[in-house]
Amino acid sequence: LNRLGEAQPAIGEAIDAAPMDPQVRLEAGVIAVLDGRDEAARGHWQQIVDALPSSDEAETARGYLAQLGPAPEADNAVEPSS
Repeated sequence: LNRLGEAQPAIGEAIDAAPMDPQVRLEAGVIAVLDGRDEAARGHWQQIVDALPSSDEAETARGYLAQLGPAPEADNAVEPSS
């Protein structure tokens, strides 16, 4: 609906009210991606996978995570020595 500015505070309230609701976390991740915050989305979806690994929501979250691809490496990552 092109109302991302309204969606972000609304999903924040939903998370406050039901922090472990997997449907809320799925939607929070989608909103985060639409807002260009991929790492926030990754966090929401990974929480579902960790908390409810065999749920339908975790399967959906895994699909979303796969679409994002691997997490970026930390800027200060140390190269392994040979």
